[in-house]
Amino acid sequence: MLAWRGAFTNAELNALHAEGFGTRVRDDDWVGQVEGHSLGWVTARDPGGALLGFVNVAWDGGVHAFILDTLTAAVHRRHGIGTELVAIRRGTRERPAASGSMSTSTST
Repeated sequence: MLAWRGAFTNAELNALHAEGFGTRVRDDDWVGQVEGHSLGWVTARDPGGALLGFVNVAWDGGVHAFILDTLTAAVHRRHGIGTELVAIRRGTRERPAASGSMSTSTST
């Protein structure tokens, strides 16, 4: 399940980030970082709630946004999860809904 600005814990994302980039598990404050400096982010979870993927949509506070930290858990790679994470921001015009879910409409 994909979620725009989906909830996650620092421990979950630090573990996924370490796996994705082949580094040690750090103790970074991802929640504070993305809430303070990002336009948004997308999470992917399995039916049991485990974090499978993440992408950060950073921005300059104006008109430029770009994606960073595109991550998919190793055992779930090559199944299209990363593509789906990125596709949410590509080719559509999204507006975060009040509930935190994604509202999309095709660009014209």
